Amino acid sequence: MARDLQKLVWALIFLGTAYASSCPWTHSWEWQGVFHVHEGGMLVWSAEKNKEDYADRSMKMVIQTTSSATASGLDAAQEGEAAQSAWNGPFQTAQPGEVLHLNNAYNLIFDASAGHHCVIWEVGAWVILFKIQSTPETNIAIFAEHLPTEFENRFHYFIAADNEEIEPAYEVSESDCNSVTAPGSMDRSGEVILAGILVMLPTLLGILFVVNSCPGAMEKMQRFMPFMNAAASGVLVAVAVFLILPEAHHLLASKGEAASAALWGSSIIGGWLMGVLSVMSSAMIRRLCSKTAAESQNAMDLETESESSDQSKSVNKPSEKIMAKKWLIALPVELGDWFHNFADGLVIGIAFRYCDPSFAWKIVGISVAHELPQELADLHVLINKAGLHWTTATLFNVFSGSAVIIGACLTYFVDIGQEAQGELLALGAGVFLFVGMTQLGTGMTDVETETKKPCRDMLGTLLCFILGAVCIGLILIDHRHCAVPLAEGEVDPHAGHGH
Repeated sequence: MARDLQKLVWALIFLGTAYASSCPWTHSWEWQGVFHVHEGGMLVWSAEKNKEDYADRSMKMVIQTTSSATASGLDAAQEGEAAQSAWNGPFQTAQPGEVLHLNNAYNLIFDASAGHHCVIWEVGAWVILFKIQSTPETNIAIFAEHLPTEFENRFHYFIAADNEEIEPAYEVSESDCNSVTAPGSMDRSGEVILAGILVMLPTLLGILFVVNSCPGAMEKMQRFMPFMNAAASGVLVAVAVFLILPEAHHLLASKGEAASAALWGSSIIGGWLMGVLSVMSSAMIRRLCSKTAAESQNAMDLETESESSDQSKSVNKPSEKIMAKKWLIALPVELGDWFHNFADGLVIGIAFRYCDPSFAWKIVGISVAHELPQELADLHVLINKAGLHWTTATLFNVFSGSAVIIGACLTYFVDIGQEAQGELLALGAGVFLFVGMTQLGTGMTDVETETKKPCRDMLGTLLCFILGAVCIGLILIDHRHCAVPLAEGEVDPHAGHGH
């Protein structure tokens, strides 16, 4: 725990340094952004009138190729004062309809009388079009005298050869420094902590309402666990498939179709394998501890036979054996639960930093919904099988629940970059799929025909799964892709031609 807090402190220091590197604004230009062009060809850069006039009669612009469509790629285009050197001139005058070439500096002329030069689309003088020649899989960094959105009205300012809109994978402008504070200072950090606490509440509710109020209710609750697990399974699978995985895929789209598919799929499989490894490691710990306990018991039995007169030892040894058994059962359960909660926290932190507040709180509600049956099941194991006192079981669950806050703070306060965000989301989705399908979902197929009404139970679990999935599907009605309009100036990388 102390090591995790130490890492978080260093991450916050790094974040402040990263923010300071962008603000205050010291560049000669007002806006800079980087784009990934997938198919290449003749691109279109447009400028529209706002009501009666253009935002300005002209605009200086430097176009350069760079290594990647990320913040680091945009920084690479400025290495050695390359961008500033190009900005110092000379600028080539570009009339409407002309072809612009990469790695050049232009002064774009916006003249209403030149509307007839726009041969790509049949439009009037309310819009001026320029062509940019590009090769496939190219990352283009653009430095502009004004924000491109100042010249945007009816359609997007950057269009691909197949008429698809090209959005910046990363952009930052002078206005960002004037209007946005550093993440973690006056933004939504309080909401992140509150969200983590809310997701931790199921670790306490089971004790408060089940153990204290209704002794013996834990056993009765087991009758409903298959239905609760089925609903939680539907929630987890749906949130992974409908919400998290599409977001992860969009965030990775700037890498190109093949690379993004490889990273996306590998991260999902990696998340599922991490869940498998957590279960395997827990099983190995249990086996090693069982072997050690068995060897100790055999030694104790031999010693008891030879020293039967020593009554104090014979009294204490059974209690030592019982205590070892308690830890043997409890530790693997809580370690696996800690890992799952940490994955929840990673997703929550990204949602609060880069997504709409309503979407982030929906993720919190989903996490609470699937944590409730999971924590009740953990309590049942800790109290009824491990034999722990309810206070000890509560402390175990609170410890595992704290992983939500740790994971959420790490992804919220640390600037991890667009690609890392996509990989972490896909990784978290893989964990969700493991819990929802591999752990909870198997309960739906393990049909107990010995029950009084097996058909009713089978139909009930199926309906609960569908209900959980449908509830998540309803969120898609007003769902919008996550954006990143924070201090570093990142914006929505989804609606582009990076697919």
